[in-house]
Amino acid sequence: MQILSLILLLAAAFGVFILAMKYLLGPAPAGYHAEILKADNIEITGILPTLFRAINIVFASSFLAISFAIASLSWYAFQSLLQWPLVIAVVVALLAGLPSAEIARRMEQKSNVRTPWRMGYALVLLVTLGFILAYI
Repeated sequence: MQILSLILLLAAAFGVFILAMKYLLGPAPAGYHAEILKADNIEITGILPTLFRAINIVFASSFLAISFAIASLSWYAFQSLLQWPLVIAVVVALLAGLPSAEIARRMEQKSNVRTPWRMGYALVLLVTLGFILAYI
């Protein structure tokens, strides 16, 4: 179970890395952000694209840090046979993932525009399962 646990944790870290790359390299505003703004008759002109690029870079850098934390702490936990790094990795994932996914879910409900909340909850689930399997 230890290997499966590590695979799930590293897969979650990679998923967060993919999200980071989408925000870093993707359009600003992101597709769903633009749809939400257009649904409310807001034109994406002037400083708005620059503002969204700045927000996307903050998202990307935060996701990169979370990805690095989950991967490195998980790897260290399994190499050292210590529990505390794995606990910190899960706490990082839960503190970042649950609010992010839930806010995106609520935005989808309000705007009727599909947001990436499903991926957020899926990544939280992967980390949680990986954590549980580490102790079975």
